[in-house]
Amino acid sequence: MEKIHTDDLTNREIIVVFNQKGGVGKTTTAVNISVCLSLLGMRTLLIDLDSQSNATQCCGLQADCQFGSYDLLMGTATVEQASRDTNISGMRVCAADDKLAGVDLELASAERPQFKLSEALAKEVGIDYVVIDCPPTLGMLPINALASATIVLIPVTPEPLSHAGLHRAWKHIMKVKSHLNNRLDKIGILMTMVDDKDKTRSDVDRAIHAEFGTRVLPIRISRDNAMMEASGKNLPVVISAPNSSGTRNYLDLAELLISWKSASADGKGYERSEDQDIVGRAMILDDIQKIRKILLPMSEHQPIIVGIDPENPWQEPASLPRSPASFNGRHALIIAICGIGLAIAAVFANHMMHAVNLP
Repeated sequence: MEKIHTDDLTNREIIVVFNQKGGVGKTTTAVNISVCLSLLGMRTLLIDLDSQSNATQCCGLQADCQFGSYDLLMGTATVEQASRDTNISGMRVCAADDKLAGVDLELASAERPQFKLSEALAKEVGIDYVVIDCPPTLGMLPINALASATIVLIPVTPEPLSHAGLHRAWKHIMKVKSHLNNRLDKIGILMTMVDDKDKTRSDVDRAIHAEFGTRVLPIRISRDNAMMEASGKNLPVVISAPNSSGTRNYLDLAELLISWKSASADGKGYERSEDQDIVGRAMILDDIQKIRKILLPMSEHQPIIVGIDPENPWQEPASLPRSPASFNGRHALIIAICGIGLAIAAVFANHMMHAVNLP
């Protein structure tokens, strides 16, 4: 199977992975579908909007870059300047850092603050898919992402609290669609950490299907130990465990996303025969093995928390040196923003929610 290119398809897709509920697999999904889309021949940009930088680190990059997603939002860097290549051909990452924690306050006085990301992405060409990993909150970062989206994926675990969070996330997405992004028609609920042997999870799974019908995607991400092992190595499961059920699930999801784009372009959809599927997966697994030879040795020699001495865990990591001036100045600024601007940010967030009628 030849790799697919989308030069002859419609404009690029912007996939936003969003849910206000934490721990549902947002970052895992964003990273792995980015890798899978790239392996399928798509030129992919992963934008990390979470100040925790987990997606950035999972791609083997550090957050201490000159430019990143913060600079993209602030308009001080282009997509090309703010993104970096990875060891996966065709995949670039726009890294996050802790400056994103103060974005709500910094955008308070900006003109059209909800559309900063849309405006930045509108200037970029040569990308088939943009995948955006959102923080687990509703503020200016997720609103910017949703305002730019053509596809929204809502990862949901089959658990009662996650089920309740899905209703809130859905309501907010509908408000953004109504007031900020009326082209947002492709919204899919992705069931993650699925375990059919667990009765409670199965009951919640059935309830979500009954309520949301075809909005629940046919692809389900299985509960898999390989996922946790990959997280411990700071690697996508697609690279860490290419033969795992998680890898198969995410490859299926990437192909489903491609089929949506192909169908909207020519009305026929993205179809493959069973023989093409077998040959195509063999080629992808061969590519993965080549990438593994580069990334696995790096992860095996790098602890999860880089440079931390187990005997003295409070010591500043040796592998991440900072000068006293850069450390004190940077963190003092963040503390000042969070402390002094908390009330201002709360008022601004409340104003923005009313502006788009968000509850």
